[in-house]
Amino acid sequence: MAYQEIAMLEPIGALDHERYLAANPDVRLAGLDPAVHYELHGHSEGRRQVVDPARVMALREEKLSRVRFNRSCARAATGAFDVLSAGARASFKLPEYPPVAENDYAPELVDMIRGNPDSLFLDVGAGFRHVYYSNVVNAEIWAAPSTDVVCLGEDLPFEDGQFDHVFCLAVLEHTKRPWIAAQEIMRVLKPGGTIRIDWPFLQPIHGYPHHYYNATPMGLMSMFEDMDVQSARVRPWQHPIFTLSWFLNEWATGLQGAALESLKSLTVQNILDANPEVLLRHPFCQELGAARQEIIAAGTTLIATKRA
Repeated sequence: MAYQEIAMLEPIGALDHERYLAANPDVRLAGLDPAVHYELHGHSEGRRQVVDPARVMALREEKLSRVRFNRSCARAATGAFDVLSAGARASFKLPEYPPVAENDYAPELVDMIRGNPDSLFLDVGAGFRHVYYSNVVNAEIWAAPSTDVVCLGEDLPFEDGQFDHVFCLAVLEHTKRPWIAAQEIMRVLKPGGTIRIDWPFLQPIHGYPHHYYNATPMGLMSMFEDMDVQSARVRPWQHPIFTLSWFLNEWATGLQGAALESLKSLTVQNILDANPEVLLRHPFCQELGAARQEIIAAGTTLIATKRA
């Protein structure tokens, strides 16, 4: 198959209601008329619609003909192979249109995909990719317009050793059993194949459907200790400044009035000079609600009773 890529979103000439809703699930969830929404808001917001689905479905058929599955698969309306069980859907409480991520690949990954047109890539937890590549199999828990296979990362429906490269980018923190997902990634990878794993360390609770595990660099490497690790380092988008900004913004969102102004007036020097136990007595700590504390807490204490 000749290498191809399709931009999944296009500017709106003639408005297609279903294609507009596919690209803008918030409009669908709100039950709004696409034409009315586009006239009032979508045009000024630069909203787009999904490209002709027939083009994507045809390329999907060609792509998946290269893939060996280890079980039978149902088909979603988009043509994606669907192996997600009813039990799995229930355990994640999946809504009809989950708020999956829509992140772009880093330029180096785009170069890697384009530079290896005959290789087969697997993207575990791909979200909605705005560029659809003929050599990248997009696996996700929901049939987004770019999804090729609907499944869990802990139970990939592929035969062993067939992908040249596997990506799993900011996904393992959202899996219930990341150690099993790691085993699955290694299982479907060809001998000599490479993986690219992005896993947060100091990040607040975030994302969909749930946030289970963060990992230290050592924890990340331990998941793949059976492989030859070339590097495990902080990339520009993982710099501590993102952690600091994210934490402080989450904190500020949970306050109002004098407590918020007190937090905003703090200097870095104030924080460095003070004992945290002293800061804990201030309103910006005392008035931070339990739900917001949970998102950015330093830890969690579990107390449990063994069932009879």
